Amino acid sequence: MLLPQVGGLLINHGVPARALVTAGLLLVAAGNAWLTTLRPGLGVAGLLGPLATLGTGIGLMIGITDAQAVNRVAQERIGMATGLLNTVRAGGGTLATTLFGTALATVLQARTDDPARAARILAGSLAGPGRAVEAAWLTGAWQVALWGASGVCAVAAPAVWALLSPPRPVRPAAAAAPAAPRPRPSALP
Repeated sequence: MLLPQVGGLLINHGVPARALVTAGLLLVAAGNAWLTTLRPGLGVAGLLGPLATLGTGIGLMIGITDAQAVNRVAQERIGMATGLLNTVRAGGGTLATTLFGTALATVLQARTDDPARAARILAGSLAGPGRAVEAAWLTGAWQVALWGASGVCAVAAPAVWALLSPPRPVRPAAAAAPAAPRPRPSALP
């Protein structure tokens, strides 16, 4: 709740929006990578650092992305741009969640070689003598999916940096120099 306001204050103090958005993406990448240290029994203290890193990255970006998107359209189209932005954000979030879940399920199913067992583990039902092995499989699948999310954010950061670069000033076309008059052929006497 506080970090979008911090992002706005930083922008008002001259920090470029592209720097904050890029830094936010890199923080999200780092937070996801840090979460790969997950292991059974990690506890709240072990989650605090990576989740705070993720939250900081997302918090810095959330308000800035809206402003950057809306500032790039004509004034009379701001309503359309805002509607499209919210649609893309909701659809993108749904797609990202679906892709993450699919990656998690696919990796877990490959490790168990049993779709029913993978579904049971994904549902959180770790029971019986194989509980430790199943927990390790689930942890490994989470780590693969988190590395994937981290990689996507790390690759997106320089792309966003480039896309949010200030427009290059348009140089006026070089004025065509008036053509020098052609010498007239001299008339022979």
